[in-house]
Amino acid sequence: MQFLLSLQASEDAKKLVNQERSFACAEIESARAVVQRFGEALEEEERISQTSGKQELEELLEEVQEARRIKLLHQPSKVIDMEHELQALRIQIREKSIISVKLQREVCQYFI
Repeated sequence: MQFLLSLQASEDAKKLVNQERSFACAEIESARAVVQRFGEALEEEERISQTSGKQELEELLEEVQEARRIKLLHQPSKVIDMEHELQALRIQIREKSIISVKLQREVCQYFI
């Protein structure tokens, strides 16, 4: 009788271990899927960022040209306003670049 109870307990323990192993594997796969989706989203964001960065650069160039034209027309107040806008845009681009690098580092940490 004692032997049968011991054998049953051993079988129950094996089942429990196998069940927990299955749960752990499922959680690992789920985590991998999340990391993969995060990586894909970051790649998409980087692609969009590069596209928008080029667009912002083109806009900056256009604004510089406009600023030069206005300066030639002797409207220094508009030039000053545009210089402030250009500086703000440069700061935004710099901040976005920093954020992009930080996100890339975080993604790399998940894959290590």
